[in-house]
Amino acid sequence: MHSPYILGNKKTVILGDMFELGDYESAEHENILRKLAAMDGIDVILVGRVFHSLADKYNMLSFKSIEELIKYLKEMPVQDNIVLIKGSRALGLEKIYGMM
Repeated sequence: MHSPYILGNKKTVILGDMFELGDYESAEHENILRKLAAMDGIDVILVGRVFHSLADKYNMLSFKSIEELIKYLKEMPVQDNIVLIKGSRALGLEKIYGMM
């Protein structure tokens, strides 16, 4: 039996760079990507300078900026999915909320 609160059957994670990590910046971003790469059934979209620099290693879709992500989502909307959006507030990911 499916929960009435789950609208989609696919899962999408949209992650933006984590700021203010100092010397741990690259290692912590890569740690997250390693864990996501080990999971099945999750589409991953990354945005930001750090995630973009690591995305090819994990074969994940990425964008350098929020503007590039917005352009992509206008052409390829994420529909009928459960979507998690997470990133540093300064990145401005709230700009994509109405695009899902």
